[in-house]
Amino acid sequence: MVYYICRLIPTKANKKFKQNRKELQVFAKDIVKTRKKAVEMGADSNKDLLGILLASNSKEIQENGVGLSIEDVIEECKLFYIAGSETTSNLIL
Repeated sequence: MVYYICRLIPTKANKKFKQNRKELQVFAKDIVKTRKKAVEMGADSNKDLLGILLASNSKEIQENGVGLSIEDVIEECKLFYIAGSETTSNLIL
């Protein structure tokens, strides 16, 4: 609880963190939107996680009318990145 409250205090580090987070979110949205357009136009982008996720999401939307939002896709990619980094660092130790 204390940690959460400390994150809300507008310190220099917290402001920088929020600014970096916003920049990363904008950058990630641009990447996902570009790749999503490529998938919708029929480009073969099943060579990486983002391509597979977008192709699967596009198919799910066509079949059921619902799917992941861009924010959800970004969060899934971040989750895989962090999990992979943690797994790799654990193997090194």
